[in-house]
Amino acid sequence: HYLAKKDYKKAKVYIDQILSLAPFNGRFWKLAAQVAELSGDEQEALKLFQKALHYSPNDHDLRKRIRLLEKKPELSSFFPTTDVYALIKKTNAKDKEGKYDW
Repeated sequence: HYLAKKDYKKAKVYIDQILSLAPFNGRFWKLAAQVAELSGDEQEALKLFQKALHYSPNDHDLRKRIRLLEKKPELSSFFPTTDVYALIKKTNAKDKEGKYDW
């Protein structure tokens, strides 16, 4: 509720209360990190995102946000890109006629 109103100080108070009740929940740490990030505290947000990742290691969005805050490129940029439409255009004409070779 307070996040939608952009009242980050009050949101932080309630998130801190939630974290005191459920400190091992990665979703709550992620929420705390988002509040810190929206407040402009990138260093605190990075620390909280890393803590959230500790409790939710399969959350790939967390990994993406951490890389973004660390000013690192996205992992997908390391893989070659292939223009599938160019590959389709290079196919044999007989395939386009429905004469498949299987």
